[in-house]
Amino acid sequence: MKFYLAGQWQDRDEQISVTNPDNGEVVDTVPSASDADVETAIQSATSAKASMAQLTGYQRFEILRRASELVLQRKTELAETISREEGKAIR
Repeated sequence: MKFYLAGQWQDRDEQISVTNPDNGEVVDTVPSASDADVETAIQSATSAKASMAQLTGYQRFEILRRASELVLQRKTELAETISREEGKAIR
C-alpha cells in the first residue's frame, strides 16, 4: 500500500503492519510516514486551502459529489477492508 502526499503516491522502506485484532491476521502493510512527510502534508493542505477558496460553492460541491460517487462504487470493498482492520463483522 502507498500513501498520497502532495499530489503523488508515496512509498517508504519502513512499513507498519495492520493486523486484524480478532485473529491476528496481517491485513496489509502501510508506509511509515516521517516527520518530514507530516510537514509536507501540512504545507500541501495549507496551499490547497487557498486554491479551494478560489472555487465557487458549486465547484466544491461537484468535488464532494464525485468523491461520494467513488466511495459508493467501492462500498463493498471498503466495508470488507474496514471490517478486517477492526476485526468486526459487517452488518
